[in-house]
Amino acid sequence: MIKSIVKYTLISVFSILIAEGFLNLVYSPTILMSKWFTSNIHTPDSSLYYIFTPNYRGWMRHKDKTFLKRLTLDNNGFRNPAMNSAAERDIVLIGGASMIFGYGMEDSETIHYHIKNNLDLPSNVFNTAWAGTNIHRNFLVYKRKLENQINPKLIICFFYGENLKSFKEYKNISNILREEKQIQDTSSIIEDKKKTIDKLFFYSRDQVFLEPQYGIAKRVGYLYYNSIIIHSLSNNLDDLYFRVSQIKKKLFEYALTVLKIPTDQNKKVELNAGIKLSDSSFFVDYINSITSYFEGKNQRVLFVFLPTPGAEKRYYDEIVSLMPNSVDYIDINKELHEKIKENEFIAIGHYSKKHSEIIGKFIASKVNSITSQNCNGQVKSSFSMHSKCSRQSITP
Repeated sequence: MIKSIVKYTLISVFSILIAEGFLNLVYSPTILMSKWFTSNIHTPDSSLYYIFTPNYRGWMRHKDKTFLKRLTLDNNGFRNPAMNSAAERDIVLIGGASMIFGYGMEDSETIHYHIKNNLDLPSNVFNTAWAGTNIHRNFLVYKRKLENQINPKLIICFFYGENLKSFKEYKNISNILREEKQIQDTSSIIEDKKKTIDKLFFYSRDQVFLEPQYGIAKRVGYLYYNSIIIHSLSNNLDDLYFRVSQIKKKLFEYALTVLKIPTDQNKKVELNAGIKLSDSSFFVDYINSITSYFEGKNQRVLFVFLPTPGAEKRYYDEIVSLMPNSVDYIDINKELHEKIKENEFIAIGHYSKKHSEIIGKFIASKVNSITSQNCNGQVKSSFSMHSKCSRQSITP
């Protein structure tokens, strides 16, 4: 009996190894793992773990409506800036991850190009967004690579899918901004070093850094990116688990409706209130710190809340309600909710060419609207130090 078990186990292992070897010969793992970017898109970095490779020349590819889109990056590893030969000012975009990076878009199709093309005042628009990075990591990259090269008059900071809990890890932001020095240790970004290590636990294949955050891919780890069989099996099992979870959720919601099962709304409201009180201070501190940092350099800041796939129209209401009166912001998720169609997204939830054009033109129109502004009856230049008149939400 034991011999039979050992025999069939060895046969199974040997068969899997043969299959793995055959698949590696006929179907390149490099292509399989480079479904987002082709090789060498990333370069290892001592403090940020990885950066986008300066002067990169390659392709973006994804089975969902993104077939071999050319990608070139500038000498800082950013998307090529949208330049205007008659420019009278520089504008910098920070945050927004792959949505502002313009995944799946040629240079001329990106949001920052549409902004440049629709501004009343000729401007250069620099896009520092990197796919897969949050707004604070993106800010640190801007400080290191571009801050000393240009003197922008407007900084546009983008939020994509954030909620109040997202800002807990930035609780030391004020101290970091005041220090005015290069961040040498990424652990200083987040208070808990172990949490930092977990967040930066990437895998690399051909200099394409990947971060397994969910499901079986995270549990399998290194082998997920080095075995076609394990990679495919993990994806199929994750997909099955997701579909079963969705069915269970819908059945549960249906049961609550049909059976009219009472829920303790009071406790739910109290719990949410507790979360809001503990988390809101981090968010407000972040907004105030970023605003003060740039205004100290005679640069104005505009915060933009981006449309998020599957998000309700009022998704950002909780965050927006906490925005200080003295800052400019636009809730595009709410204002363009009907125009950003779900069935038009590409590459599993990225903006399409149509989306990019709509969003770029909309942002440009809002920037145009604050080029000069009336504060207490006195017109103030929107790109110089301004008095603290209430500027709140910019609406049509």
